[in-house]
Amino acid sequence: MIPQSDKEWWGFSQIHGWVLVNWEHAKNNPEYWNDQRNNPKFESPRRLYLIRCKDWVEISILLQEWSPPGYTSAPEWIDSLSSPARQAALEQLEAFQTRFYFGNAQRRDLLSRLQEEFETDFLNAEAFYEHHCSSCISPTEFADEKAMFVQRWAEATIRHRLDSQQAAAIAALHGHVQVVARAGSGKTSTLVTRACCSVWSGRLP
Repeated sequence: MIPQSDKEWWGFSQIHGWVLVNWEHAKNNPEYWNDQRNNPKFESPRRLYLIRCKDWVEISILLQEWSPPGYTSAPEWIDSLSSPARQAALEQLEAFQTRFYFGNAQRRDLLSRLQEEFETDFLNAEAFYEHHCSSCISPTEFADEKAMFVQRWAEATIRHRLDSQQAAAIAALHGHVQVVARAGSGKTSTLVTRACCSVWSGRLP
């Protein structure tokens, strides 16, 4: 088995087969969830984002579901198998790991380029993603990266702190956005910040 780093967790799911938890995923980062802006009391419980290896589709589960027997670490799962099945499982896992580690270098480069695109041409970042990044970065991860950039931009530029949902509404500059929330949750400031972001990005003069 290829040695695992502290940046990912490989395991087996009774439902999905081989799965991967990439701790570099924006919403799997403990710093994201430790920031109360991204985990207010009225939002859903913390979720964990995994990659299903058989088709490389991103799925999410409640963090509390991430435990045996539903999810078992790769070494423990392989050790639980009989000898012939163990060898077949090991070869399958190594094939998945080789593909992931080969593509991960390209993914990191694309994430870096995306951040540059947010800085220099935020309005056209979506077109850049579609043309250059969509094969390695999921739409969900792109939206998360974009929203977190908006959080950093708002705090650095206008000294305003946004939660994840507010940032997502502001990041969606193309088309219309409906903002629905309880009284006092920051709807007006979100719309004002969205207008500021539209001016900064060039969407509005």
